[in-house]
Amino acid sequence: MKFTTRPPLLVCSLISGGLLSGVVAAQENMDALLERGGELFHADIGCRVCHADTGGGLVGPSLHFGPTPVDIFDQLESNPIMGVIVSEMNPSDEDLVAMSMYIRTLAGLPL
Repeated sequence: MKFTTRPPLLVCSLISGGLLSGVVAAQENMDALLERGGELFHADIGCRVCHADTGGGLVGPSLHFGPTPVDIFDQLESNPIMGVIVSEMNPSDEDLVAMSMYIRTLAGLPL
């Protein structure tokens, strides 16, 4: 089968239909996730207190390695110093994902 310089009709249909709207929706979801992560990170009782506004570390270590949601959860559960974060923030699983993704942006890591 030989294609002309125009994309096949199926590709055009996918791009103009569900695929493109799916990409737009995914980007909007990612933007909302990153916004929520930033809010949590920079909250009065948030990550920035110990890890700096840049995530580079203050009294807490640098987060530029890009902790996963599980890494963050493990610290919240096992590190008694982070007890105030748990009691004040009480992050949901989605919050942990949002914080993790936001921290990756601070570190310049891929999402």
